[in-house]
Amino acid sequence: MIETTEAVTNAEFDKEVIGPYKGVLYRPGRQHGYAVRWNIVGFPSRQKAKEAGMSFSEYEDFVYQVTLGNNWQEMSSKMTRIKEAFDRAKEVHVFVPKLTDLHFSLDRRIGEIDDGRFNMPDGEICYGPIEHSTHGEIYFQHPVLKGKKVVEGVKLMMENGRVIKSSAKNNERELKEYIDIADGTGRFGEFGIGCNYAITRPTLNVLFDEKIGGTVHFALGSSCSTDPLQGGGLVPKGLPHWDIVCDLRKDNKKLTEFPGGEIYVDGRLVQKNGRWKI
Repeated sequence: MIETTEAVTNAEFDKEVIGPYKGVLYRPGRQHGYAVRWNIVGFPSRQKAKEAGMSFSEYEDFVYQVTLGNNWQEMSSKMTRIKEAFDRAKEVHVFVPKLTDLHFSLDRRIGEIDDGRFNMPDGEICYGPIEHSTHGEIYFQHPVLKGKKVVEGVKLMMENGRVIKSSAKNNERELKEYIDIADGTGRFGEFGIGCNYAITRPTLNVLFDEKIGGTVHFALGSSCSTDPLQGGGLVPKGLPHWDIVCDLRKDNKKLTEFPGGEIYVDGRLVQKNGRWKI
């Protein structure tokens, strides 16, 4: 394994550090599509507390509240109803005034409900969008780690399913370097819907941040797949997978970054300002 120093590129980090454990966990088999049973669990640590801007005691309370404090059966039932609205959608439109205006298709794609089987905390519904359908622009308010760097204020312009223009408020180099790894790292392999309303703030830990209720996230790279044996989406599974979060909630104190947003499914409004209309 390589050392994660400043000299390590994103491509090296994804290949040498992330790649080996993904190769073990994601082997196809009969355990919900995988060869082995596994669950990635968020556990309190002082480093993670520091990254989240919390004391260790605060972070402990936070982690246990959003995991053990949830009724997972009830959450799964609610997510089932949401999933039904998105399954096979010919067009999904995500809109945030002056920040995001993105269209894509889920035609013939079925979602996967993540309710604690593979992650804890959990609480998301994920899809592999039609690879060439994404067009428009999207702004991601929440910061995200890439290796040791915090990338913030990511803005992407998409055409025919691929990033044609990208920018970031800080560490833009990491973003552009990642997109250039391969054709697939410039495409969205996953569209995810955050449904865990116990998580209310970003922590720089994507295991938590992508689940925030009232947000959506997109992953540049390998496809989200409801059935690994069938391949799911068509962005190669061997590529890295980088989730970035777009917040659709409204914050009256920070309207410039968080003016609230809307999701439309085949022209029907299904979510406004992070709250479901279904």
